[in-house]
Amino acid sequence: MKHRALSGLVVVLLWLYASAATAALVGYPGGDICASAAQAAYNSGYSTGSNEALTACQNNPESCGITLGSLLGAPIFGEIEPNDNMVSANPIFALGTPFWGQSSSPIDQDWFYLVTGEPNQHLTINFAVPRPIGAAQHGRTDLRGWKVSIRDARGTRLSGFDTNFAGEIEDPGAGIRYDFMLGLAGTYYLVVEPSSREDWSALPYNLTAFVQDTPLDINPFVVGFYDAEVEPNDWPSQANPIANGVTMYGLINLTFEGVAVMGESFVWGQGEDDWFRYTSHGNEIITFGFCVREPCSAGNWFVEVYDEASAFALEGGAPEAAVRPLLAINTDTARTNVGDDPETYRFGLMEPGTYYMRVNHKRKFEAPCTGFAQDRNNDGLVDLVDGELVRCGCDSGYSCTIKIPNPQTGPNRACPDGSGGEKPAESEGGNPTPPVEQCDVTCRCVSWGLLVEVPEGEVTSQYNFTWFGTSLPPFTVDSPAYQDFLNRPNPLAP
Repeated sequence: MKHRALSGLVVVLLWLYASAATAALVGYPGGDICASAAQAAYNSGYSTGSNEALTACQNNPESCGITLGSLLGAPIFGEIEPNDNMVSANPIFALGTPFWGQSSSPIDQDWFYLVTGEPNQHLTINFAVPRPIGAAQHGRTDLRGWKVSIRDARGTRLSGFDTNFAGEIEDPGAGIRYDFMLGLAGTYYLVVEPSSREDWSALPYNLTAFVQDTPLDINPFVVGFYDAEVEPNDWPSQANPIANGVTMYGLINLTFEGVAVMGESFVWGQGEDDWFRYTSHGNEIITFGFCVREPCSAGNWFVEVYDEASAFALEGGAPEAAVRPLLAINTDTARTNVGDDPETYRFGLMEPGTYYMRVNHKRKFEAPCTGFAQDRNNDGLVDLVDGELVRCGCDSGYSCTIKIPNPQTGPNRACPDGSGGEKPAESEGGNPTPPVEQCDVTCRCVSWGLLVEVPEGEVTSQYNFTWFGTSLPPFTVDSPAYQDFLNRPNPLAP
């Protein structure tokens, strides 16, 4: 497929050469006879394949040094900056004409666009560096340093290539070729950007695009590569539909609406529920991949699947402990690369109907304390003095022990919690033990800040999943094959 256009070009060039030779012989004695003989020999060699070199070159032009880049003219048009996004993209208004571009910084993107009027068009891209520059750049004979991507009218990446894969080539000016099918009629974008900050250089490049008709007669569909949740979807009645096999992207919004005690610390009850729904025809096996398409944010996710009655029971106010999910998955997504052990699960749905999935995050954030008060009798509750909290402070944490003057009176006074507290040294001469002067009391956190600073590396929220349902035949145990298996003679049976 890649060499078809070049093959035709080689045939045309050879035909022009033969025609020129014929014209040169006209007017000389026997010229037309020689021309006829040459044409006959050419036709014989082409049709029978007896001329092996000609046939090999025709089938694979690059094998005999004919590349697409070697047949292109010098660049005529240059990119017009800024062309860093879809809106400011440069039009490729002269297909087959090289464009001269340059990545001006390690983060620069050059956008170009072309418009097709018919579906199923064949796009050919040739990417090269100018010959004088390619030869003079410290002896470089490669094309490394760029990524080229093909994107649809929404900017979604359809395909592309990294010029690093080309490796060493004899002529970077001839470049490399890439082929792709444009299924829909409309606007497409070509984006050129540095492949990495390390490989970036300010070298210019040449980009050429060809569009050709094809004999394909199919009707491409307009479909999404992925879906995204639409807020609010915090309840089953607001659930987003799941498209079978299409990856869904979601985001847990952080909410800090209450503080929970976690051991000796306090945390914000964080996160809002995301609900999704899937309609099953019954007797399906679901392959559920969590964070398979892309890594999720690091954290611990909790996924539950409910039938319709249970899901709406929760929405109606039923206690969580009274409603059991069909399936519950607690999944750790600390991995950072797509290839690192993605989480994939399989489970069955027997009855037809609508099923609901809830996603939330298990990560908790520490709640900052903004105010402390005294718990004088150490009973876990702060005390009021004259109707007011008695403020105090801790250097860190949510509680600490402090000393206060003994609030009791009288010669035998004790601390409010009955403890001995701190007593002064006994007087000489065997005098009775003096009253307690200071008491140990607990300084407890009584108010928490509304602004939570997320610790570095403690990231939450972004996730993706793919839900794919496959219809099954009856259970094996209910199948005729299993009954036949049971009826077979078995000498080992009890």
